[in-house]
Amino acid sequence: MASSACFRPTMACFRKARVTIPKLSPTHTRAKIIRFCPTGLPPPDPSPTAKAPSVYLECTDALFVLECSPDLVTEGFREETEDGRDANPLMIVESHDEGDFRFLHGESSGDSEGTPPITIRLDEWYDVGQTIGLIDDGDDDDDDDDDTEEWLWQAYSHREGEDQNRTPNLPPHIATGKISS
Repeated sequence: MASSACFRPTMACFRKARVTIPKLSPTHTRAKIIRFCPTGLPPPDPSPTAKAPSVYLECTDALFVLECSPDLVTEGFREETEDGRDANPLMIVESHDEGDFRFLHGESSGDSEGTPPITIRLDEWYDVGQTIGLIDDGDDDDDDDDDTEEWLWQAYSHREGEDQNRTPNLPPHIATGKISS
């Protein structure tokens, strides 16, 4: 008798994943998308008639850079700006789902009945868990399934301008071959 566990890794790949603003720490509440990483993905167009473009994501492709609310880090360990305010940490977020990513413009997230249509813009603050798009692996069998799953992601600390020569979907110690403190 074959174990059903043998089929689990394969079955996990056949799905639609709902892309949200990820909760990066237990205290994290808000973030704004400052940049989308995939080439060929234009910024979201908020007009209701715009057709949402899509781009194919491989596993571990960087999807966006977030500016997070200071509550990402516990209060006593937060960095401060020169004027003494809490700094907003930057994080680069990569997808661990494969498929076509598209924004859900003018569509409901499907979270609940009567949910208003989604309009995502760069440099606007969103609550953690806000749906911004969908990754579809292209499997037609998914269309019968109304349960779109939460996406799989990984995030790393990021600094704009300093990391331009490294591959954005690798943590710094792997990209440079060095472990730094």
